[in-house]
Amino acid sequence: MTYQIPDSRRAAVDAALEALAGAKRVILATHMNADGDGAGSEAALLSLLGETGVEAWIVNPTPFPDLYRFLVPDASRVLDAQGEEAARRCAEADLCVVLDTGEKSRIGRVNPMISASPA
Repeated sequence: MTYQIPDSRRAAVDAALEALAGAKRVILATHMNADGDGAGSEAALLSLLGETGVEAWIVNPTPFPDLYRFLVPDASRVLDAQGEEAARRCAEADLCVVLDTGEKSRIGRVNPMISASPA
């Protein structure tokens, strides 16, 4: 099955692919109290990036839901936003990808942690 990207979205998709292609260390985040859409998107992109040799971590403003932990094969890639490792990884990141929300206020404490990263 081939998915056709509408012309109206092609530029945004190309820009996202270009940003991902140049990244070596990526932070993935989603909104507070992540649901299946946010957590599933993070887990899928984490796996894809890992397959391409990109180091990626999930850092959310609230804990990653236990219900969806099975989607993340390497639990060490999910970091507590209040921890030192999360702060260090965010500071070292080439790119931050925020999934399932377009409102910075919905990523809470993660927002200042990634404000220096390209997003």
